[in-house]
Amino acid sequence: MGMDAGDVAARLSPATGRMTYSGKCMNRAARIAGMANTSQVLCSKGVWTASRNDPEIQSMGIAGVSLGMQELKGTRVEVIHCTLMDQIMG
Repeated sequence: MGMDAGDVAARLSPATGRMTYSGKCMNRAARIAGMANTSQVLCSKGVWTASRNDPEIQSMGIAGVSLGMQELKGTRVEVIHCTLMDQIMG
């Protein structure tokens, strides 16, 4: 899974009746997801930083390890590997 945050355009597709989303953050999230292995959750540094200010998310015991700046098609972004603290501690 890959996550990023930012502005998106949302439209209802007349052909399918489903919502479609577009925007730079959607592309970054897809590229970050492409880096992830099975059962791995990766996010941009922006998502990680925003989540650290949310007490509910903090209470979940999620740890983040930076994978450093990554070259993704058309952009560079710091990618964070997110995992539960109890998986790290054993």
